Amino acid sequence: MDLTEYGLAVPVVDELAALALDVWAVEQGYRKVELNLAGI
Repeated sequence: MDLTEYGLAVPVVDELAALALDVWAVEQGYRKVELNLAGI
């Protein structure tokens, strides 16, 4: 996320909001470069 463009964005909140997408991606065989707060 480019905070210079979206200065009011809160990356932690966005990451938690995308948790369902993360779970789906893992089920499809994808993996994240960096784990999120939930460890996914």
